[in-house]
Amino acid sequence: MKRFFVEYFFNVVTKQYVDFSGCASRKQFLLFYLFNILFAFIITFLSGIPQVYELYMILVALPSFAIGARRLHDINMSGWWQLLFIVPVFGLIVLMILFAIPSKEKNNFWKTQEVFKIFVEYFWNVITKHYSNFNGCVSRKPFWIFYLINILVAIAVSAIAANVDNIGMLTSRIYPILIAVPTFAIGARRLHDINMSGWWQLLFLLPVVGTIVMLVLYAIPTKEKCNLDNAEMRTAVQ
Repeated sequence: MKRFFVEYFFNVVTKQYVDFSGCASRKQFLLFYLFNILFAFIITFLSGIPQVYELYMILVALPSFAIGARRLHDINMSGWWQLLFIVPVFGLIVLMILFAIPSKEKNNFWKTQEVFKIFVEYFWNVITKHYSNFNGCVSRKPFWIFYLINILVAIAVSAIAANVDNIGMLTSRIYPILIAVPTFAIGARRLHDINMSGWWQLLFLLPVVGTIVMLVLYAIPTKEKCNLDNAEMRTAVQ
């Protein structure tokens, strides 16, 4: 029992406290969570002081998310999928299923540095270097990755806002406004990539039908020639 405790819990919170890289098997992950739950129960039962339990949960939060990220890396998925915890009930169910998936043969792709690189390349660079760039072309991959990260960020902002007073609510309203221009800009570049005008995005004004048509257009593969709206020079993000 002592060996299990040291190997699967103590070493995790001391030697891998903020280690979001690498992988963790199902056994490592589940034993850590088992010890974590037992400790939380013991602390709550013995102390009887809510503040002690809250302090413990704060201290163990980082290694919990870190081993969760390593567990997801072990099935070739990004640790950022843990943001699903924000979604009530459904998010928890999905993550429990993911955490239970056996290890994949190749488990070194979704390391933290790779996730950070993807975030910078497909999201951060878009909103900083191409904020209002309606020229050029963007293929399907960078377009859909940008939209996926955008949705995850919006969910995170909304979740934080729900637990914060006026400042949080203000932030949740400002974010959609700030992200609107780069979103339409990358949408225009995606349409250029299939030799269509970015003005087709006005179809979003048509309820339901317009959105469906736009989703279909965004999913069309790259055309051989991208030449609308001075789009012969493709953007750096491809």
